[in-house]
Amino acid sequence: MVRMKIKAAPMPVLLLGAVIISFSSVMVETSQVEPLVSAFYRAFFGALFLVPLCLLAGGSARLTPGQQFGAAACGFVFALDLACWHTSIRYLGPGLATLAGNFQVFLLTLAGWLFYGERMGIRFLMALPLAFGGLFLIIAKDLHNARVDSVKGLGFGLATALFYALFLLMVRRIQEGQRQFALFSFQMSLSFFCALFLGMAV
Repeated sequence: MVRMKIKAAPMPVLLLGAVIISFSSVMVETSQVEPLVSAFYRAFFGALFLVPLCLLAGGSARLTPGQQFGAAACGFVFALDLACWHTSIRYLGPGLATLAGNFQVFLLTLAGWLFYGERMGIRFLMALPLAFGGLFLIIAKDLHNARVDSVKGLGFGLATALFYALFLLMVRRIQEGQRQFALFSFQMSLSFFCALFLGMAV
């Protein structure tokens, strides 16, 4: 088996990933399929694309039973995240749904302060009310008119933020203290588990 070490400059890869993922909510909107269906195919095809990448990167080592269980747990939480986000896109549209989902940044900062002793700067404390206030101003008219879709969309969007923050914290916890960790294999496994849970829901 030929194994390759994939090396790339982090900043261009980060920018490329940001550009690609920024179109994902638009693709969900234009796909015209049910939220759970689009979420399933997103996870399933993502897992398939990780298979050759896992082999090329030499990260195809078997995961331990504990890591497999962790991948299944992460896959379940990520399935909840995708299901909520895709449903929020249906009710709010790609822009507002993504904005609501990005509140996971604040949840992660709060979790870092509570569990990891990280400091919360004055910028974070100032940004928090501004972020919630801005989101409220954007959808205040719809909420005032008691539009059920907007209320549902906002609820699913904030649930997305919660589940995604929990997902990232779980992945961080699993990776802690691991000298050898097959990252691509772990991502591939959790993606297949995610697709499995979404497929069962569909």
